[in-house]
Amino acid sequence: MPVHVQRACARVRASISLLVVLAVLAACNTTAPMVLDRPDPDAPTAIEAQADADEIAQAAMFGESKYKPIAFTSAISAIRHGTVVMHFPAGGVEGLGGSLCNYRHQGESVYEWRATGKFLGNWDGEVGTMIHKALAQRGFDLAGDPEAMFEVDDDRNRAQYLLGARLAEMVGNGCEEHHWWDGRPLGKYSAEIQIEVDWIVYDPLRKEPVETFTSKGYGIQKKPKQTGITDAFFDAWGAATEKLAVDPDFAALLSTSETETFRSQPLADEPILIEANRLRTLPIRETLDAVLDSTVSIRTGTGLGSGFLISRDGYILTNHHVTGNAEQVAVVLRNGIEVTGTVLRRHKQRDIALIKVPLTGGNPFPIRTAEPEVTEDVYAVGNPLKEALRSTVTRGVVSATRRSEQTGLRLIQADVDIQGGNSGGPLLDANGNVVAVAVSGYGPGSYSVGANFFIPIADALHFLNVRITTEEAAAL
Repeated sequence: MPVHVQRACARVRASISLLVVLAVLAACNTTAPMVLDRPDPDAPTAIEAQADADEIAQAAMFGESKYKPIAFTSAISAIRHGTVVMHFPAGGVEGLGGSLCNYRHQGESVYEWRATGKFLGNWDGEVGTMIHKALAQRGFDLAGDPEAMFEVDDDRNRAQYLLGARLAEMVGNGCEEHHWWDGRPLGKYSAEIQIEVDWIVYDPLRKEPVETFTSKGYGIQKKPKQTGITDAFFDAWGAATEKLAVDPDFAALLSTSETETFRSQPLADEPILIEANRLRTLPIRETLDAVLDSTVSIRTGTGLGSGFLISRDGYILTNHHVTGNAEQVAVVLRNGIEVTGTVLRRHKQRDIALIKVPLTGGNPFPIRTAEPEVTEDVYAVGNPLKEALRSTVTRGVVSATRRSEQTGLRLIQADVDIQGGNSGGPLLDANGNVVAVAVSGYGPGSYSVGANFFIPIADALHFLNVRITTEEAAAL
């Protein structure tokens, strides 16, 4: 046989051998595609469907947004280490490009979540940039631009709400491209990824989450790239953020329009009548035992707060954010005795709740419905930071009267020191009469910087439809 014919035959045999090897490798890949909720390719995206998106985004840029300012803080992962989040199926996936897709993948070809920590990035990382861009395009007022060069921290400080994101779930399919001739992997990927995100809106003034939203996002990188998987991942974050942006409840929470703010009407329940106690006239130090006996700790499955007795038949006031949605709470008296209290009424926007305990007698606080004046001495009682510090008394003065930026409701500002755990406790005048209920303050974490806020006691009772039955205290 001529030499050139022999060489040609050898090339043919080599090609056939290569095809056989590739076929065997493909057959060894037993992975099926993961099931994703693919969006309709012909449907416009949320931003494309909004004709005036550019005008809205520009209005927000120049301070004309109809939403309260919000700042993105960070994203974390709730996916457990080792969870399978991507498949590399045999033969590839429809819609994903790449020659000889996944040919050298053998057995169960999957990608497991191997993040060494939960943190995925903060406001100036890739995830934060995607979130900022998507919300800004919807006209939301984003405090702190991750691409800004100057005064970023100052701008972020104006945020009325903080936004955090928790990656709850991720599924996807990938295609690793191989060389069409010799089957070697090229290190390029096409991918599709779907994620589910829990969004937590946090109120830094009240120091608590106020709402949680959930959305899904789908991202795809059709052409193989070295960054194909990460590109699809970040696109999925952008799509999930767009879903959040069009959620009407999210828009209503941040809206500045009067028609979309929180409901601020009192409860319409049947009035609860309590008997008034004669206002005290002695200095608080002379009735301190009665003051401390009437202040309690409130414990739930998720937190700790304070409260105080307002009637001899066991009615106690505290904050709504202390009780949350619990039907029953633990009430701990000064002497350490613990009883179960039933939450009878709650008003989320006024942040007040009424508890009933199976006790009678005691020393309920006299209620002074006339608001304290600016510079008047006031005292706060409660358990700052932890239950072991219950019955702590602090002193300050009334600094101002304000209106909540979120609800428009009245607040008393005082420099009296309170910490996390004081929430729901009484604010007293110099004679030990209740004038307000501790609710929030400014400061890092749970710590006070001397700008703290209290719900006027008349307002607290009014919103729960609790009425005083005698004329000893001023009429509501």
